[in-house]
Amino acid sequence: MPAFRPLWGLLTRRDDPAQTASELYGRLVTQARTPALYADLGVPDTPDGRLELVVLHVVLALRRIGRDPQAAELARALTETFVTDMDDNLREMGVSDIAVARKVKKAAAALFDRSRDYGRALDAADAALLAELVGNHVLPAPAPAGHADAIAHYMLASEIQLAAATIADILAGQVRFPDLTT
Repeated sequence: MPAFRPLWGLLTRRDDPAQTASELYGRLVTQARTPALYADLGVPDTPDGRLELVVLHVVLALRRIGRDPQAAELARALTETFVTDMDDNLREMGVSDIAVARKVKKAAAALFDRSRDYGRALDAADAALLAELVGNHVLPAPAPAGHADAIAHYMLASEIQLAAATIADILAGQVRFPDLTT
């Protein structure tokens, strides 16, 4: 029987929210690194600019996941994955242990704040408010004309596209975002 134990484990394996969250987070980070966001829409290719785009995509995913009660564990795991990634990246960048905790707390607070603020604008489908928020958080001041609007419309289109995905799609990591080619 021991020779069959690994196979039995594969056949009876329960889904691991942490593993699913890690795979989903990887896809969100890949989307946040889409070159058009930086080259065409003016997001600064800096640690802060990349953080803001990761937060933006995690917020969009959490909103979709939050609409399905059976995915509450995945939402928690995705948030934990974000925090762990922030910790890992800061340590990799050589930030001291003392500063890491403070900066991770700041990143987690940014996720909470953006969830609230972007959520309010997305709930109202308010492109103008979203553009204002993007201008405040994502783009450097002064933001190039039209870039905040373009990112706001991308967020609204993403919200619609993610809403159309089933929870099975999300759990399988099949998240799709609108095309950003200009």
